[in-house]
Amino acid sequence: MRSTMPIAPPLRPESSASAELPTLIGEKIGLAQATRGSPELQHDDADLVALFAALRARYGNALRAVLLYGSYTRGERDTLIDLYVLTEGDIPSAALPHWQRVANRVLAPNVYQLSVSTGARCKYALLPLTAFERHLRRDFHPYFWARFAQPCRVLYVEDAGIAARLEEALAGAVRRMLTEGRRGLPDAASSPQALWEHALSSTYRCELRAESGQRAAQLVERNREYLMALAEACGGRRPERSRRRLPGGRSRPWPVAGAGRCARLGVRALASRAC
Repeated sequence: MRSTMPIAPPLRPESSASAELPTLIGEKIGLAQATRGSPELQHDDADLVALFAALRARYGNALRAVLLYGSYTRGERDTLIDLYVLTEGDIPSAALPHWQRVANRVLAPNVYQLSVSTGARCKYALLPLTAFERHLRRDFHPYFWARFAQPCRVLYVEDAGIAARLEEALAGAVRRMLTEGRRGLPDAASSPQALWEHALSSTYRCELRAESGQRAAQLVERNREYLMALAEACGGRRPERSRRRLPGGRSRPWPVAGAGRCARLGVRALASRAC
């Protein structure tokens, strides 16, 4: 029987605007409740425990962190669970053949499916921790930093050092999202809510999948306390404007899902495999 327990305690409303952004994010994503360094996941959800056991068996001591995102964090249970699996060090060749290692360096992340005896299924993205940090900090396309500027939960983290690196990486994603989101947004519409809705709508236009026009507003409303706290920690109503400008002061357009992006998604589909 599937558990209906919440993934983590509710987001705490007492967050201070003066809190340092990485620390604030650590509080919000459940780092304090995450399992640390244990071979077994300490969690009430039997499906997540079984999935983690399968991941630990596959990637062993290379496993550094497991992040949960998507609809499962909102309480939906009849759904494919979405995970990010971050590694460091040597992964057994049986778990990651050479060609998949190359693909993960060139067109990260590799995406796999995994099923366990409880009946749960997950789709997980596999990525070295250093690559995860780099993509959130430096990528032009918002694929990584837009996703992780939004709420996620940390299920497992190896130790305090890895936890600190996650906090910094996710804080960088939030700063990038809000800075880029200022482009094309009039000053008169610079409230945190308008900023988040504009940023999310812009990133949806960069993806191949279609999203409804109300999707961004719905997501902001669903995660209002979390997103408003992040905007406040980044400087309240007026985050820094992006310096990406074209001659004449025009804003540079957001990246689009062009041929290169389509090729990347096609290779990821080939690299995916049922487990």
